Amino acid sequence: MILPEHAIRGLILDGRRAGAFDVASVTMASFAILEMSVIASWFRDGRALSADDVAGQYGEFALSIARSNGEPSCDGGAGK
Repeated sequence: MILPEHAIRGLILDGRRAGAFDVASVTMASFAILEMSVIASWFRDGRALSADDVAGQYGEFALSIARSNGEPSCDGGAGK
C-alpha cells in the first residue's frame, strides 16, 4: 500500500519531470498539500461554499504550491 505522502510526492515528481511543475522541494510541497486535507474538520454542506467550490479552490492552491506553470490546469468547476 502506498502512503498518501508518497503518492502526492510521486505526482509532483512526475509533474516536475514532465515540465508541468517547478518546485524546489518535492517533499515540502507534498506535506503542504496533504495539510489541506483537514477540510473534513470544518466543511459543512449548505454553507457559502459548495463541495465543488472548495475542491476547485483547493486544487488551485495545490497547483500553486507546486508552482504550476499552467499545464495541466485544475478546473474543478470553481476556479474563482
